[in-house]
Amino acid sequence: MQTNLTRLRQSGKLWCLGLLESVQLQRVVVLVALDDTGQLWNKIQQCIVLNGCVFLGSLGWWEWALSPSIRWLLRHTVTPTWGPQATEVLHQCLGLLYQVAWLLPAYVITMLVSCSWYNSIAQLGVETRDRHVARLRAEQQRLQPHDLPQGRATSGSHVTSEPGKQLQPSPNGDGTGFETIAEEVYRVALFAMLYAEVWALGRLPRVGPVLYLLATCWLMAYYSFDYAWTLRGMRLKQRLALFESCAPFFAGFGLIMALTTFLLPFYLGAALSSILFPIFVLVACDSKADIVLQMVPASSASTSSDTPAPMRLPLFKLAAQPTAWLLRQLFKGSHAMSGGSTGGRRVQ
Repeated sequence: MQTNLTRLRQSGKLWCLGLLESVQLQRVVVLVALDDTGQLWNKIQQCIVLNGCVFLGSLGWWEWALSPSIRWLLRHTVTPTWGPQATEVLHQCLGLLYQVAWLLPAYVITMLVSCSWYNSIAQLGVETRDRHVARLRAEQQRLQPHDLPQGRATSGSHVTSEPGKQLQPSPNGDGTGFETIAEEVYRVALFAMLYAEVWALGRLPRVGPVLYLLATCWLMAYYSFDYAWTLRGMRLKQRLALFESCAPFFAGFGLIMALTTFLLPFYLGAALSSILFPIFVLVACDSKADIVLQMVPASSASTSSDTPAPMRLPLFKLAAQPTAWLLRQLFKGSHAMSGGSTGGRRVQ
């Protein structure tokens, strides 16, 4: 009982750390200032213009211009003949037509274009951070006394390791090109299954909205960190295991993004989340999540430690099994697709 309470307190602390981590917006300002090429700020501006002006502007155009104008026109032309009910039905039909003919295509196009820009933003953010750390290390080595051992001279400095070193994969983690393609196919199928499960969770009575919000927090946090982890060379299995090992932290990190889609109408929430998402991607690029994970005791040491290891949540297990089965059916006979580096294994 005491162990469970300790784990609950530790999970609450990790959740608060994740929420605090997500609002470290000064990192975005620093990365933009450190980017000598200016490409990072240009990409962020493109996301704001595309999703803020085009997509969000389309919503405002309907809400504040088209809809009132159409309603006024119908009130003076249709209402005298057919009555107010016919006017309301016709107005709703025209609103639905606007959504199908303009908002839905605009949503799909802006989402696809934004996804390609998110990857560029993450790459520029990681490269900018790595260049900055490399310059600090070079300056540190230039200023250190030459007669002292290198390890002693650099002790006590805050720049003591390569960026992302805690998240580096094993030497055999690069894999072949075909394995990378197979892993990407598996990842797309896995998260398509996860989205279906999250949608189903939201339809449950009473507990559905709470579970939907929690699952959306995890999805938003995973996608925020996935760009940086992939650029660091982590394979999918490592990324999923790392995420599950510190699920409360990532639930806190994704809360703000999840609330934008949870509390707002669909299109409005999608537009705002698309504007905010590159900011959280950059926060994750310079995140100290690896340091937070070092605070979590390893399960092997939990029996001899006063602080038990937090329970690892198998967040992807329910989606991994049907995904592996589906890929085996689609790519029967192809070992790389169904039994390669990730696809044929359950996420432990």
